[in-house]
Amino acid sequence: LMKSFRFGHDDLSLYGSFHAAQQSNLPIQPAVLLCNPLGQESVRLHRFYRVLAERLSRLGIAVLRFDYYATGESAGEEVEGRLARWCDDVLEAHRELIRLSGAKKISWIGARLGGSIALQAATRLSGSLDRLILWEPVLDGPAYLAELAQDHARAVARPGLSLHPQASARPDGEALGFAMSQGLIDDIAQINARVLTRATPVRTTWVIGQPDDTDLAATVQAAQATQPTLKHQALSVPFAWTSEEALNTSLVPPAALQALSQLMEDARS
Repeated sequence: LMKSFRFGHDDLSLYGSFHAAQQSNLPIQPAVLLCNPLGQESVRLHRFYRVLAERLSRLGIAVLRFDYYATGESAGEEVEGRLARWCDDVLEAHRELIRLSGAKKISWIGARLGGSIALQAATRLSGSLDRLILWEPVLDGPAYLAELAQDHARAVARPGLSLHPQASARPDGEALGFAMSQGLIDDIAQINARVLTRATPVRTTWVIGQPDDTDLAATVQAAQATQPTLKHQALSVPFAWTSEEALNTSLVPPAALQALSQLMEDARS
């Protein structure tokens, strides 16, 4: 029941895959939009998102997966990617999901940079969201750029050569095989935890992180002072997002699949 297609208000520049709900007898028909992370993280999350979408579809929840402009199967060159355009794409995909599903109760799920993009897009949403689920969102842009730069350096290092992972604080036009313009790098550098404190029309925002990520838990707790709808959930999933170590971990972690499915199952009531 998956339908792949192109959409967009101007030039059909975005590519999406819609998974229709396989149950129509629910009192409330929910739907969910899946927001991709960046580059190699998106590649590694692709199968997980597809399995999650199929599972939710069987539970009666419609799902839309899509590629931002200049990523994946959507139009545009990699170097054209910018956060502002990707926020626009999230809002466009949100409208498309409503059109396709007819659902009145919409949620978004975003992983890593996809969570940060979803947060920024939610501040501009004219309607409302039932829940926003952020899986290890990027809340410190400079630290994330340094992580990308270091992991890229490790990936291209030749055997026997010494490597100084902290030598570069930012990617130099590329990160793990994906081009990054200076504009996109500058966009990401501006991301910080204050985005959690901005007002959004979301009933509940869940921030999911590793149990040992005490910084994330503390960040959420601090933001709850102004945004009481924020909630934190610990999830133990050994998934190395940007390093080659990810190849030795499950591409569809059962614990993550169960946790995200359960949060969306709760939305049906």
